[in-house]
Amino acid sequence: MYTRDDDALVPEPGWEETRGTLDETVVRLVLGMRSGQFPVVNTDEQCTGNCPYKTVCRINQVRSLQKRWQPTTSSN
Repeated sequence: MYTRDDDALVPEPGWEETRGTLDETVVRLVLGMRSGQFPVVNTDEQCTGNCPYKTVCRINQVRSLQKRWQPTTSSN
């Protein structure tokens, strides 16, 4: 993120772009949460076989209902 140059902090190359992307992503996620969007997505069909959270995870329920969540793509 930043490097120290004598007594000043200097942003590393690419940090400002990363920061802008981060800002956009956080806003998008917060708006989704406020509108009740809590997607359950995992492309690994075997994920419940070894997951420590398989007893509380909703992925099997979502799959049995054949619900599909369309992932959003970055505008960059």
